Amino acid sequence: MADDFDIELNKLGERIKKIRKSRKMTLVDLQLTSGIHDTDLSRIERGLDNIEFFTIFKIAKGLTVKTMDLLHYDGPLPGPPPDQSPTTGRKLPRTKRK
Repeated sequence: MADDFDIELNKLGERIKKIRKSRKMTLVDLQLTSGIHDTDLSRIERGLDNIEFFTIFKIAKGLTVKTMDLLHYDGPLPGPPPDQSPTTGRKLPRTKRK
């Protein structure tokens, strides 16, 4: 049972890291958007920490994805939200219409 749990933690951590990197976010960027310290995020991504559902929820919010997207290990990576920069994760300024 413990082996299965460790496998799931590793898969979750890998998925979080893939989504974070696809959004060109650093651990510090994700720390700023999720409120979870970058060292804790690093341990989560490496499957070293057992995490609560609330932590998973905060990471999903920080990555601007649905919680389900984190748990869909083999699914396609979600794209960046249309109003956010894919490189910084910050909201893009509105452009004036001409």
